[in-house]
Amino acid sequence: VCAMGVKGGRNHSPEEFAIVETLFERAKLLANCAINLDAD
Repeated sequence: VCAMGVKGGRNHSPEEFAIVETLFERAKLLANCAINLDAD
């Protein structure tokens, strides 16, 4: 789950940042995983 977060850097510091362009990419990944939880 931790690796599914938005891309960025300097985690857990005052200089932490997120790359906004990766928000949609990660949201699609999470949605796909949630949809496939009951695939079996």
